[in-house]
Amino acid sequence: MSELLVSIVIALIMLVGLVGIFIPFFPDLLLIWGAALGYGLILNWRADGIIYFVLITGLMLIGIFADFWMGSLGGMLGGASWKSILLGSLAGFLGMFLFSPIGGLALMLLSIFLLEYRKAQSAEEALKAMLGVGIGYGASFAIKIFIALAMIAAWLAWVLG
Repeated sequence: MSELLVSIVIALIMLVGLVGIFIPFFPDLLLIWGAALGYGLILNWRADGIIYFVLITGLMLIGIFADFWMGSLGGMLGGASWKSILLGSLAGFLGMFLFSPIGGLALMLLSIFLLEYRKAQSAEEALKAMLGVGIGYGASFAIKIFIALAMIAAWLAWVLG
């Protein structure tokens, strides 16, 4: 298989990973990382390829960590309990399949609001917790886009290097 054809296929897979950031629970960064791994395995590792792949791996790990923790951290800073965050995330996961990705996000935020309202008996406190989670997930989303683009840029530097 020619290097150009392999590069085009890998680039398309990475593009799917990048678009996948907009789909909750899609293995976006992992797909981009796997495509870079496939590139190295198919076309053989050059000395600089190992360095680029280690960079891509590090970026992926940072992105996965940010994805898991930013929403929770935002919720905690907003006053949400771990129980509300966990149950809200579960509701969002189920809502994504029942309604849509946007419906899942809305159900997660609504669930957190209702759970926190039940706990605190204060709409203001519940809203603060819900907004904290929303802001955290928004920050996570922005970080994932930046990291995905950085991973793809590192791969392009590897290909063109």
